[in-house]
Amino acid sequence: MRRTEDKTEGADDASPSKSQIKRELKALQALGERLAALPMSQCRKLPLGPRTLETLEELGRIHAHGARRRQLRLLGKRLRDEDAEAVVQALTTLQAPDKAQIQLEKACERWRERLLDKAAGGAALSAFIERFPGVERSRLRQLVRNAIAERAADKPPAAQRKLFRYLREVIAMTENPS
Repeated sequence: MRRTEDKTEGADDASPSKSQIKRELKALQALGERLAALPMSQCRKLPLGPRTLETLEELGRIHAHGARRRQLRLLGKRLRDEDAEAVVQALTTLQAPDKAQIQLEKACERWRERLLDKAAGGAALSAFIERFPGVERSRLRQLVRNAIAERAADKPPAAQRKLFRYLREVIAMTENPS
């Protein structure tokens, strides 16, 4: 009985348990898998050391299952030397969609639907021209006319895409005059 008491008294309470270490290593390997899914151009933007980047590049060239698994384990090992929290934060920021871009896309979609709506077509066109005075009126009218005709004929939405791109160009120029 005395022996077990000695072991528990001598154990360092500040060190993590073996299970905790394994969980941390698994988390690093999972991070490595996320990094492996990215193109190298994005990986270079992350706060990674040269050895880790080299391991990632090598991983991109490996296609055999067993060799790839070993390389992923090596990547997890390399990530031990990195600041994992900084890498995760940078990765999250890199993969997060730009909110301004999403708002622009939604605004363009709303305007396109308003312009193509037969009931509010003329009023929507006037409202768009009033809201965005720099628009080429004749080009906008032509694009709207083509998109309406295309929709009526049940054709693929090529003209609707052109209208969307033009709306995005006009709205982006007006919202961000730089």
